[in-house]
Amino acid sequence: MRISILHLGLALIALLTGCAPQLQIENIEPDSCNVGDIVAIQGYGFGFTQGASTIRFQPGVTAQVVSWSPSEVLVVVPEGTILDTAKITASVLGDDWPRYDTAYLKVEADPILYRMLAFGDSITSGVSTAHGGYTYHLEAFLDAEAGSTVVINAGKGGEFTAGGLARFESTLTKWNDIEFVLLLEGTNDVTDGSVGGVLESIVSNLREMIRIARDDYLLEVVIGTLPPRLHYADDQDSPTTLELVEEIRDLAVEEGVLLADHYLYFTGLPEWETLYYDTVHPNNQGYQALADSWVEGALEYLLP
Repeated sequence: MRISILHLGLALIALLTGCAPQLQIENIEPDSCNVGDIVAIQGYGFGFTQGASTIRFQPGVTAQVVSWSPSEVLVVVPEGTILDTAKITASVLGDDWPRYDTAYLKVEADPILYRMLAFGDSITSGVSTAHGGYTYHLEAFLDAEAGSTVVINAGKGGEFTAGGLARFESTLTKWNDIEFVLLLEGTNDVTDGSVGGVLESIVSNLREMIRIARDDYLLEVVIGTLPPRLHYADDQDSPTTLELVEEIRDLAVEEGVLLADHYLYFTGLPEWETLYYDTVHPNNQGYQALADSWVEGALEYLLP
């Protein structure tokens, strides 16, 4: 959720002074959907309760609200919404302060065939790109080659596997009709072993996420190895990237899930070192390679 400190400060000031905060929609997840899907409208100034407030989809169809909070509203995309690019209007009504803001959402004309959740850290969220890293490239490819696909980006920058495990189930239940989970996490554990812990605890966190998705929610899980990183001085000696990569390979076999071996894929590319924005995060070409690795490593076996 991308809510800035400034925005939180504005909301706090408004609360203390009794004034309504300015309403603003900052983000919608996922950024493409189908009628009947749940979408998260994120921003600030929505108010603590819905009351008489509404979310309307062009051409003026009121959406069913799933949940309402000051920074996020979950709604069901209603029937009658204009397909392709639909205008969304949030009307937040208080005693004397109506507030309005609008945003736009791509509503697919064709039925969604595949819904995937991409879960991980900043490599998933897409540092260095404006469009969400590998999920953008993956969704575009699958739309063209396999049929209408939504890849929900659930990456969270700076996250360790323990933090990922803590938010994993709530993230799964936030979206409806997910079929596949793409799990790529552990880079931060490797970067700072003093927080990430020993190798066994990192693998245990990943194993538990697999089991929650597979056993509790009957989802198909694809786990990815970490892409290689360029060396830098702050790397911790243990565990190394390659040590965790080897453990993830074993974990995929032990749990019977598909593996996208990003480490092997990247190191097999000529001049793979040029695919990086910094020592850890891919650049746009690197994110395209990461999307290709998901497809060639695993998704080609799941999708026709």
